[in-house]
Amino acid sequence: MADNPLMEKADEIVKNGGMLVKMYFDVHGKTEEGTKNLATGFIKGLSQVEGVAMAVSQIESTKKEEDMYITFIMSVIAFDSVPSFYRFVGAYTPTAIEIIKPDKVELTKHDLEEIALFYSEVLFDMKRKLYVHALSPEERAQIEKALKAHSEVGKNLLKGGDENDENKH
Repeated sequence: MADNPLMEKADEIVKNGGMLVKMYFDVHGKTEEGTKNLATGFIKGLSQVEGVAMAVSQIESTKKEEDMYITFIMSVIAFDSVPSFYRFVGAYTPTAIEIIKPDKVELTKHDLEEIALFYSEVLFDMKRKLYVHALSPEERAQIEKALKAHSEVGKNLLKGGDENDENKH
């Protein structure tokens, strides 16, 4: 065991299926104070994120680049499970990741399903936003037609038919 109480806690979390990960995040703002405040708020909120068992963070010095301020946050985060780690990455998009512990990870079928469903939801939401905000009416109509055909193929497959029966795409 480590002599450091935080490392002892992290080791226990990892021993029970969790992960210890170092992550970096970039924070941008229009003012130096606003950027520091955003970074501080982000750090304070880390411990409230589902699946985060423990987090220790440090804010780097703020620099001005062109018309904005930027700083970086270095966080060491203990996650209670591998799926929690993946959900966090998908939600908070760190700029760099270093897995500290464990060296090897064993995943259950349920873990993989949970991870896949999370990313499916994220991608669905991104596609929906793109669909609503970035496409012309003609492009949306074309996609709706393709989705309808795709849906019919799925419906036919669920009824036990062959996808080549009536609806080819």
